[in-house]
Amino acid sequence: MRWLFGLALVYAFISFVLIALGTLTGTLLHWIFSGVDLGTGILIGVVAGAVSVQFMVRLFTGDIPVRFPEAVDHEHDNDDDDEAEEERRPAGMYPPPPQLSRPVKRRRPR
Repeated sequence: MRWLFGLALVYAFISFVLIALGTLTGTLLHWIFSGVDLGTGILIGVVAGAVSVQFMVRLFTGDIPVRFPEAVDHEHDNDDDDEAEEERRPAGMYPPPPQLSRPVKRRRPR
């Protein structure tokens, strides 16, 4: 039961920080662009803050592979080389769909 209280406390803290960030961003948007309603600005701020936090968490946990572009050497760039280029592997793959035990019968048109 104690871990549930701790989890709720962490959730409440993260929610408070996101709503505070959204309120600050919304107020700033409303102050700079008076055409933006305060409620809409707060909603924009909360969504932008949540997406930013989610992206940073995924980046720091290693869920998003960071690939830097390789330096291109134009002096030794020949199209006549017989060397095979390395094939890039996907970062993640979906499991294959389950195989049906029997073939599906199609209805014939009447």
